[in-house]
Amino acid sequence: MGKLTGQAGIVLSFSLFVWLALIGLATAANEVFLSTDTAESEVTYVIQFDTAVKGNIDKIRIALPPGMNPANAALGRLVIREKIFESDEEDNNDVKLSVDPFDPNALIVDLRNDREAKPGTRIRIELFNLNNPPAGSYAIGVRTIGKKGRV
Repeated sequence: MGKLTGQAGIVLSFSLFVWLALIGLATAANEVFLSTDTAESEVTYVIQFDTAVKGNIDKIRIALPPGMNPANAALGRLVIREKIFESDEEDNNDVKLSVDPFDPNALIVDLRNDREAKPGTRIRIELFNLNNPPAGSYAIGVRTIGKKGRV
């Protein structure tokens, strides 16, 4: 069972260069990779972070800047440690991606079953079909959620 123990986040900044910073209990291994940093273009994001606390993860919430068109997003691979999960029929729909019903600029990755995470567990999420927002500074927030709340 998940319990309230902490959070991790990632900050993303757009301009000619992409600058990364950390929020919360995140570690230096937190990164966001973009297929292009061109403003208002279609883009693939790879979000990678290490968990900071121990717990069981049920969902991962990703808060995106306005204008990124999260309703059009497609989940590529989700990697927890070395285990790969995909949202296609060949892998029995291990994971599911949806828009947060309370925030149209946020995505929810439902793991369908709790996954154990220890401090330092590396998680990587591939998101396709997003749009970069106009040039500027933006934040991407990532939060792991257990059955009973944040992990």
